[in-house]
Amino acid sequence: MHQHAACARRWRQTAVACLFACSAAGAQAAAYEYSFTTFFDPTTADAFDTRSVFEPVARLLLEDTEGGVRFTLSQPIHSFPAATSAGTFLQTLWLNGPTGQWASTGGVGLVAGTGRLSTPAVQDAGLTYNWRFEFASGSFAEGNSASWTVTGSGVTAASFIPSFGWPMLTLVDAGAPYNGNPGGALNFIAARPAAVVPEPGTVALMLTGLAALAVGVRRSRQTRPTVQ
Repeated sequence: MHQHAACARRWRQTAVACLFACSAAGAQAAAYEYSFTTFFDPTTADAFDTRSVFEPVARLLLEDTEGGVRFTLSQPIHSFPAATSAGTFLQTLWLNGPTGQWASTGGVGLVAGTGRLSTPAVQDAGLTYNWRFEFASGSFAEGNSASWTVTGSGVTAASFIPSFGWPMLTLVDAGAPYNGNPGGALNFIAARPAAVVPEPGTVALMLTGLAALAVGVRRSRQTRPTVQ
């Protein structure tokens, strides 16, 4: 009887540990990542024509943080044609999301013009956006990154993932043959992210729960009474 009670108690403890780990994992912050590889082609007369490149010119990570969402935008060193040896520069990021307060937290800083727009801005292909994140001209070079937050009621990473449309990123100083627009400006778009990116804390908690379950199973086998 005592052995049966001890075995049941261990199983309950293991189940609680596993439930805690899984629940905590579910409560972890969501994260979404975009890659910008498709741009509106200025070499054709059709305003809806796009081209895609294999190598992304920028990546955008959205992560839940306390009271809002944290953005990290990076421009890796890439081979997209540039007007000069200085490479291309990121100018403006266009998004749709709820009202909130923004603040730069690292890297290239945002400048005046950043904020939620009272009237949505119409960009290439008629796409509209109510948030504009602006960087100083010539400041966001290849190899650089920027991070900032938007906080407010109902502001989460998912709230900036629209059910339609795509994030848009204005890149400048593009080179031939894509330098037909003033300043060599090109608008890149990114498709809706396919999956949530798990955080390291989520994986660690899930592994803790599985480890606890394995220990419980092993101990229960060691103390299982024999039938006479």
